[in-house]
Amino acid sequence: MSSRTYAILGIVALAFVVLGILFTVETWVECPHCDGRGYNTRKMTCPQCNGEGTVVVEKKQVCPTCDGTGRILGGLFTCTRCKGTGWIYVTEIETCPKCQGSGYVTVKDTCPYCNGRGGKSVSLWEAWFGG
Repeated sequence: MSSRTYAILGIVALAFVVLGILFTVETWVECPHCDGRGYNTRKMTCPQCNGEGTVVVEKKQVCPTCDGTGRILGGLFTCTRCKGTGWIYVTEIETCPKCQGSGYVTVKDTCPYCNGRGGKSVSLWEAWFGG
């Protein structure tokens, strides 16, 4: 481009600024408090295991004494272990399914500065000169 073309472009750019066209052009500014995510994370004690990382689980199993029949000694007597139901409950300790054993869960809180939007739309004038 010639120097005359650059001069004309400079005059046009100045005219845009003077006429306020620059003020109406918008851009997106990322929220500095949440890095544009719209939320912040924090760790808290797991509500399911109270930070222990394990949970006690009761499981229903076939009674091994009567093989699930509820009767023993050829069916003459009621099984005393399962009380005739054919089932027993076994208590086991397992890894907490909510926190995978860590004792903590990550919670997402909506960013109070951008109300979860991750930023805001501002005019170029605001973005460049702060308002």
